[in-house]
Amino acid sequence: MNCRLKRVLTLFVVIHGAFACVQNLQAQVETNPPPHVRIVSPLNGSIFLEPANITIVAHAEDSHGKFETVEFFSGSNSLGVKTNLPVANPLGPFVLVWSNVLAGEYTLTAKATDDQGASTVSAPANIKVLHFPNTIRLRWSPSWRATRTLPRSGRIPAPSP
Repeated sequence: MNCRLKRVLTLFVVIHGAFACVQNLQAQVETNPPPHVRIVSPLNGSIFLEPANITIVAHAEDSHGKFETVEFFSGSNSLGVKTNLPVANPLGPFVLVWSNVLAGEYTLTAKATDDQGASTVSAPANIKVLHFPNTIRLRWSPSWRATRTLPRSGRIPAPSP
């Protein structure tokens, strides 16, 4: 349970039999501070070709407990939740593979939740996925032009005579 308590403490001093308010102090005690999480891969500004399979890696830290989950997002869309297994490294990394990502610009974040319910969201990582055309124009000589359909491997076949 994420619990934050506030206490206001007022000190009184007796001056000749009368009460005078000397100082109001406000103290805030956090019994479960939120964890820290950051996306370590992909880096902000990374570029991929569609259809991309993007491995998202998050590193999480909690000063007083352990993590229950890390949820990965693209914008406001959840990509999936990873749970820390008891035998796994308690700091992660937490890994999710986002498959078949189409061309576009995406903002990735990770939300870590600890065993007491406190949570926090990472700084965003902005990525781009570019369209890879199947057909390109190659100019082999000034007098010969060809259009070839390339396999997804990106290898250019040799021209036929």
